[in-house]
Amino acid sequence: IFFAQDTEGRLVAIKIVKKDTHYDHITRFLLQKGQEKLTENCVLPILDILDVESASFYFAVMPRWDTVPIYSFRTLGVVLAYMHCMLKVILEISGGLCFLHSKNIVHRDIKHGNTVMNYCCGFYGRYPDSLKYTTLQAQGLIEYATIDFDFAIMFPPGAFPSQCHLPYKDSWAGTDYYHIHDTHQGEHDYDPFAFDIALLGYLFCRRFQHLTSYEPMLAPLLDKMVTRTVSNRFTASEALTFLEDLLPSVRLDTPVPSDSLTGDYEQYDRWKDLLPEFIQRWSS
Repeated sequence: IFFAQDTEGRLVAIKIVKKDTHYDHITRFLLQKGQEKLTENCVLPILDILDVESASFYFAVMPRWDTVPIYSFRTLGVVLAYMHCMLKVILEISGGLCFLHSKNIVHRDIKHGNTVMNYCCGFYGRYPDSLKYTTLQAQGLIEYATIDFDFAIMFPPGAFPSQCHLPYKDSWAGTDYYHIHDTHQGEHDYDPFAFDIALLGYLFCRRFQHLTSYEPMLAPLLDKMVTRTVSNRFTASEALTFLEDLLPSVRLDTPVPSDSLTGDYEQYDRWKDLLPEFIQRWSS
């Protein structure tokens, strides 16, 4: 990836894309949808394609956004805003009824490094920039998006997700795949749509599962995203609906501790500090 500035003064990122690949087809599809539509749906837009006719590749031009500083989230509202946007991302990519799902795209590499925001500064060790980010977030000016379709697959139009299973070896793609156990029991194939949900659930657990005492409903949400019983796992639309139903009852200005890595998501007890009656209602 190369960083530059275009003739309109915009900061851009330029990435090489090999022709006649899934990534190529997805990139051209995203370009057709336009910047506004993609930004609304939390997908980093494609601004332009710089073709090299005699080569087997071209250059995709995108806005230059920056990595999300999850460790600096200070209120429950900021955490849930990020989770809401990322659920919108996963909904469009792997289980919803909107434009990306209509093309049957699965991402296959959901992770923190593949989520970006519309504020570019380089956070590590730069407290003033982190402070400015927090201010912009509080004003509702920060937007999030997903990037990097290197491992993504576009299934044929009209195919149902139940028809879009992949060989088990294809689950060994991306960065965090080994944390998801859908193909660890001798399965011959797997559901990549459900796998995407589990990857996003793993990301949320790794960063936010210590916050269940601040918002108990996070416990059933996270459990239903990462359960090993794939048939009981939330679909993208179910997870998004669950979170949206939760938002009106939450005090978004509730202070929360900063990012805390809590260990293995299957061993951490997300229910330990919750009321017995709540556990009885939601843990089944």
